[in-house]
Amino acid sequence: MLKRLISFIIPCALLPLMLVGCSITHYSEPESYTVGSGSVSGQLRRLDIEWHSGSVTVKTHEGSEIILTESKVDRSDAKMRFRLRDGVLTVHPQASGVNVGILKSKTLEILIPQAQAASLTRADFELASADLKLEHLHFSTAKLSTASGNIKATDCSFDSLEATTASGNFTLQDCTVSSCEADTASGDISFRGSLREIEFDTASGDVSITTDITPTSIEGDTASGNIVLNLPAESEFECEYDVASGDANFNGFIGSHKKDRFVCGSGKNRYEFDTASGDITVNANET
Repeated sequence: MLKRLISFIIPCALLPLMLVGCSITHYSEPESYTVGSGSVSGQLRRLDIEWHSGSVTVKTHEGSEIILTESKVDRSDAKMRFRLRDGVLTVHPQASGVNVGILKSKTLEILIPQAQAASLTRADFELASADLKLEHLHFSTAKLSTASGNIKATDCSFDSLEATTASGNFTLQDCTVSSCEADTASGDISFRGSLREIEFDTASGDVSITTDITPTSIEGDTASGNIVLNLPAESEFECEYDVASGDANFNGFIGSHKKDRFVCGSGKNRYEFDTASGDITVNANET
């Protein structure tokens, strides 16, 4: 009986906060952070970014400082906090604790010196509904996560990339990626550039991949989304596919068809696709 009472009291106590709009952000040593927009100098190796709603843009500039700018906020507790320590740039969207009545969409722009943009070892982005844009950056390892926001990277390179979004789209334009894992619920996945290997999973989103090198490994699952793969014409690969009500087409490649399998050339690169009602199309790129 006591457990049931406690279970009822706690949600009721939080209800007024939910009605007026509140957000919770907890982190240690809040006094060590700079409040609001600003700049900082020093070695940068890693990004650790938390943001709620709005947008986050990270790109390079010709200066020597790291510049952080957020859209105008009146209340001090609603302003972002940032800190550069031991090569790690950490950003939180607001003061630590429960903040009532400050749920607001904000933009964040981070400018990184070009000299440091090519040597970032890791990036972690935890976004709620915010969009994420990355431009002209290199990461050894990157983990990008947003619930309903879009993720877009332009002219970036990743040794290892993990991206997760529920209803948002995941787009890579003119990027070089060694290894990628991408998960969406209803969002589309779009890649153009140089791709070595990828594993993707989407429910109703479409997947489009155009790469100027032949991937060594592709593994993908969709429920109702279509898969389009554009490869160099000289690619050699073996493709296994499981299609319930959709079609599988291989255009511009000469190979052998077996049941749920297509082999082109030596078949040294392996691709596996599983879709319920989506179509699978593999095209040879014109050179």
